[in-house]
Amino acid sequence: MPKTKTRTAGSKLSQASMRELVERYQNFQKKGFPRRKATFEALANEQRPRVLFITCSDSRVAPDVVFQSEPGDLFVC
Repeated sequence: MPKTKTRTAGSKLSQASMRELVERYQNFQKKGFPRRKATFEALANEQRPRVLFITCSDSRVAPDVVFQSEPGDLFVC
């Protein structure tokens, strides 16, 4: 019985997380993309990042936030 409760709780958390991600994506489509449309259109044709940033896979490290970079500035892998 406890395993079922754990799965249910995890499932609800996952569903809430996915809803939040979808909402953030929709917000980006409505507000974020239009503000930077010209930038994204230019990047669609060509990208020339100035820096290759090799990092670990860690959700606490967001190079674009840490270095306050713009789309196309960093190539992160």
